[in-house]
Amino acid sequence: MSGGKLLELFMDHARAMDIEISNIKAEAINEADGTYNILVGNDMVRTKTIIIATGVPYRATLPRENFFLGKGLGYCATCDGPIYRAKDVLIIGHSEEAEHEAKFMAEICSKVYFLPMYEEIGDLDPRIEIVNDQPAAIMGKDFVEGLELNNGQTIKVEGLFVLGAETSPERLVPGLEIVDKHIRVNRNQESNLPGVYAAGDCTGPPYQIAKSVGEGQVAGLNASKYSVLLSTQKIPIENNNQ
Repeated sequence: MSGGKLLELFMDHARAMDIEISNIKAEAINEADGTYNILVGNDMVRTKTIIIATGVPYRATLPRENFFLGKGLGYCATCDGPIYRAKDVLIIGHSEEAEHEAKFMAEICSKVYFLPMYEEIGDLDPRIEIVNDQPAAIMGKDFVEGLELNNGQTIKVEGLFVLGAETSPERLVPGLEIVDKHIRVNRNQESNLPGVYAAGDCTGPPYQIAKSVGEGQVAGLNASKYSVLLSTQKIPIENNNQ
């Protein structure tokens, strides 16, 4: 059986169990009184437990990218976009997800540049200028002032967004403990945050399917158990990573 066929059967099984599958990217997760609020598009999902299975996430690839975070550089245009109203911005898009946010920025910004890191660009707003090159370096001393391209050209902007790439867990869930760029978990796949579990490549090597499937099963069973116990108030909401 091919891998594609096997995946199709797994998806059919999930749908048959009335499991809701959403293809909307989670933008941010915040905790309040033991409940996690997940921002997905324009909606907010509330849950007691979360299993993070993001694989190996996007890491900063441009020189000083981490330094410029919050200083003109961001990873969510719909979140931070209004700050750049009537200004010039450049979007580095890693997937089609970035196109939706680029269209949003075209509505409020003076100029929007779009640098795609993938093929087959969709139907972008005609006000968006496509940049057919690769990013080389972020311009600026204390704040973003533009982007230098591989061909030596520069584009001056006040805002730079890297969109459509996987969101690193520590940016997605504030307070999540990361060790050697991976989520620290115990044998129950619990992170340092109560009700937050992780499984697969995001917890570290070996990056193998068998390992990911096994961790996913452990995380799923323990997250379900945690939810049931929490609903009956038999366990406190505290760090359970011992």
